[in-house]
This record gives sequence, structure tokens and C-alpha cells, in this order.
Amino acid sequence: MKGRHLFPALYGLLVLVPMAAGLVMAAAWSVGWVGLAGDGWTWRYWTAVVLDADVWISLAWSAWVAGLAVAVSGVLAAVVVLRPLSRLETRVVAMMMALPAVVAAFLVYFTGARWLVQDVWGLGMLLAHVMMVAPFLLLLVHRAAEQVGLPRLLDVGRSCGATGWQLHARVSAPILWSRVRFQVILVWIAWTGSFEIPLLLGRSWPEMISVLVYHTFARFSLETRPEAFVMALVYVAVVAVVFALAWRRRPERAYP
Repeated sequence: MKGRHLFPALYGLLVLVPMAAGLVMAAAWSVGWVGLAGDGWTWRYWTAVVLDADVWISLAWSAWVAGLAVAVSGVLAAVVVLRPLSRLETRVVAMMMALPAVVAAFLVYFTGARWLVQDVWGLGMLLAHVMMVAPFLLLLVHRAAEQVGLPRLLDVGRSCGATGWQLHARVSAPILWSRVRFQVILVWIAWTGSFEIPLLLGRSWPEMISVLVYHTFARFSLETRPEAFVMALVYVAVVAVVFALAWRRRPERAYP
């Protein structure tokens, strides 16, 4: 009985308690309760951040880059998973899953071109994110395809006269999406807060939200640090709402 509660207790002690303490400290900084620049209760930091258009543009840019990276990675994963993986492809996927974000950013920098660094469209960031996300989604989609017996379902579709496009649009895509939708949303949430890749490859404006928070906190003036905590709390609130909606609408397992 004690062993069953050991892992939850350790998880709460090592993960949840520090996270809660960090959020409480950030909230205290954001209203001027603590910090070298703290001058008592005030909402001016929240007002400055909420009324700052750059913060919302940064959030939208972060969501767009992460969403596009997840979408491209998902399409690649779905295309590849429709055929068996070779031993070499399996090894490449495993190696890419162990690739740190900093290494992925430097690979784009050294093997691409200068135009992929701080480019207007964020192509360098997109490429680096796809290198990180695609292997994980490939394994996720591959597992889902095995669980639902996708090859057998595609054979049934072919026997009913469905063409290749119809098989993908009406059979494989809806079934796989219903299985991995919640996990894909979690991946999107995680990469919206990506830091190393946009820090090395991203443009100066708009910045990804994590980089904007970092630069706001690291400025010489201590007056901006409470604003950095407010930005972080706004991001956490947005993520919490998206997670709650995704959790509430997570699909039931329609297939064994």
C-alpha cells in the first residue's frame, strides 16, 4: 500500500510543490508585494502588460509557429506511418527524438543558410521545431494506427471502391485524429512555450512569448521584472484554459 502512494507523493513534492511555489512568487511579484522594485499592492504592472499589444502579438505568433510546426509534423507522420518503417528509418527517428533543441537550432543554422536565421516568416524556427516534433508524432501516430488496425480498415475501404484520396480523407485521417487529438494539443501547448530555438533563430519582433518574458526579465531596469512575471502568468492562464477545454473534449476510446 505504501509503495502505491510513493510515486504520487514524490511527484507532488518534486514537481507540483515547486510549480505552485513559483506561481505564488510570480503572483506576489506581479502585484508589487515582493521584489526590489516592490512598492506595495498595485495593478499597474498588470495594466501595462494587458494593454501592451506586443504581448498579445507575441502570444499569437507563438501559437501560430507551434501550430504550424505540429501540423507539418503531423502530416509527415501520417504519410510515413501508412507504410512499414525500415530499420534505418527507425534508428533515424530514435536519434532525432534524443536531439536537444539547441542542437536542432544549430543544425538549421549551419546546414541551412543565413536567411533561415531571424527570417521574416520564421522558416528557420519552423524547420527546427519540425525536426523536434515530427519524430514524436510519428511514433504517436504509428501506435494509434496499430491499435485501431488501420491497414485492415483501409483494405475494407478499398473493397468498397474508395480511391486513395478518399481513404485518407474519410478513413485514416478521421480515425487517427480521433485517437491522437488530445496528445497533439498537448504537444502544441508545450511547443508554444519553446525557448531555445526562437532565442537562437527567431526574429526580434514579434518574439515568441518565452523569449519576450526572458528579455523583459533580464533588462537592466528592475521595474520590468514584475511585468515579466505578469507575462508568464498570462501565458500560464491561456495554457490552462486551452488544456481544460482539450481535457473536457478529449475523445472517448471508440476503438480497442
